[in-house]
Amino acid sequence: MRYADEAISIGEKQKYLDIAAILEAARLSGATAVHPGYGFLAENAKFARRVEEQGLTFIGPRLKRFP
Repeated sequence: MRYADEAISIGEKQKYLDIAAILEAARLSGATAVHPGYGFLAENAKFARRVEEQGLTFIGPRLKRFP
């Protein structure tokens, strides 16, 4: 965080796995994209879908689209 322009707290321990908390932080910051880091949410299709449903760009593995 030392090099970040801005930091927004998402609360207690393990909140970094809380999809709603992360999306709220993105909204509060005015973010247009979300990078999930590595592991945990980076490979979570539900998270990627929710990010895109909020009109944000998901920067991570692409979702496989099935008909």
